[in-house]
Amino acid sequence: MFSGNINVGRLYLRVYPERREGVNVLRQIQRTLGRRETDLYVVGVWNLTDDLDAAEADALSRIIEWWWDRPILRFQTDHVWLLCAMDDLVLDSMIVEVIPLTPTV
Repeated sequence: MFSGNINVGRLYLRVYPERREGVNVLRQIQRTLGRRETDLYVVGVWNLTDDLDAAEADALSRIIEWWWDRPILRFQTDHVWLLCAMDDLVLDSMIVEVIPLTPTV
């Protein structure tokens, strides 16, 4: 978990993609969507609504340090959803396309 310097107040998890048949699945998704391929993948998990006081900042620092190199969640999927969002937190959205992650023959 970490806090970025662009969307201050958001906490993110780093995502490590699976390689299927030697292919980075997240790069495959970026390519499919016609987007720039990158090696940084994050998932926003919390959006703070106010500044932290000193005790809260210290507690958050300890939480981040504790979880920095520990897996929090592992899962397997065979498709992802492309969402059309009406806001930057994707609270108001709809599924535009379902993208398979399995190789097509």
